[in-house]
This record gives sequence, structure tokens and C-alpha cells, in this order.
Amino acid sequence: MRSSRRERPFFIEFSGTPKAGKTTIINSLRLFLNRNGYRVSVLVERASTAPIVNKLHVHFNVWTACQTLCQMLDSAQWPERNDIVILDRGLFDALAWMDWMYHRDELDEETMNKIIGFVTIDSWRNLVDMTFVMLTTPEESLHREYKDQVTKKPGRIMNAEAIDRFNQSLERTREKFGKLFPRITEVSTSGKVEPDETGRQVVKASLDTIRTMLT
Repeated sequence: MRSSRRERPFFIEFSGTPKAGKTTIINSLRLFLNRNGYRVSVLVERASTAPIVNKLHVHFNVWTACQTLCQMLDSAQWPERNDIVILDRGLFDALAWMDWMYHRDELDEETMNKIIGFVTIDSWRNLVDMTFVMLTTPEESLHREYKDQVTKKPGRIMNAEAIDRFNQSLERTREKFGKLFPRITEVSTSGKVEPDETGRQVVKASLDTIRTMLT
């Protein structure tokens, strides 16, 4: 793909269950694309640097969503820098977290709808060319989280109930907003699925979509 063929880079978002393997697959996809002549940038999610201490407060998820949006808008204006921009969590992911908070009674419906209206404004929601939703079970997610740690004590988000609810939020988000994010691919990483098998699936789907949109 040549940058001159598009007015902006091609955006790929990765969303999904915590510990579903997003970072591993993003790194694999970036390496593959770089070695095949594509200029690729990864916009890393900013949750770890958020100044909002309470991760269960709506301000935390609004802050992270806005940080991602700022990076997206900046990247979109420089097609000569990158052919492809990969989002480690983006707008679809923000919608899923808002749904999760709403169903935990941490967010009222009026506020949620206002945030949804902002996140889904056409001019930036249309930047997302395709979305991968990486899924795994709560049991597998927690196993990956704690397998190399001394403690097994559940966290406020990293616990079976919270992860199960977030998986439900991901499903509801796709059902409700699937028409706004038409190129969604679900990828399960549970069980005996090997990372390289998942990587091949993601690479193939990415290339197929890129070629389709450029022809």
C-alpha cells in the first residue's frame, strides 16, 4: 500500500478481554507489516499513565478515550508518516467500558448516552477501518495475569466476575454499534489456541481488508 493512495493512514483497532493477547498480536502484526514494506505506528493505550487514580470512575475511562482520540486525530493528518496505524484500545473499546460501568451502576444512563454521542461522532469514528475484538474466558485471563506473580489476590477489575461482565459488555457493544464499526473480527485466544495461529488469522484478515478498501 502506498500512502499516496489514501488521504490518511489505515486504522486498525484492537479491543477485547484483559489478557486476551492484544499486545502480543499487535507486536506480531506490526513486525510482519514492517518487514513487508508498510510504515506502521502503534498508538499504545494510556491507562497505565492516567492521572485518575480510581479506575472504576467514569473520569478514568473518559480520560483514556480522549487520549487515544487525540493520538488518532494527530496521526490521521500525516499520511506521509504512516501507511497503517494500530490502536491498542480505541473507540470501540471505550464504548465497551462505558457499557461495563453502566451495568455496574457506576454510570447513569444520561451521562453514558452523552459520552456515546461524543465517541461515535462520524468524523473520528469513521477513522477506524477495522476492529479486532480479542476474547478469552475469565479463567484464562486470570491465569495469564497471575501465572508469574507471587500473589493470587484478585484485583478490582482482574477478577472473574468483572471480566465476565466485561465480556458481556463487548458482546452488547458489538450488537448495538456493529453497524458503526462494520469491519469487526472476533478472535478467541482461549484454550489451546497458539499465538502464531492467532497471529496468522489477524494478519490474513488485515491484509484482506486493506486490499479490499484499496481496490
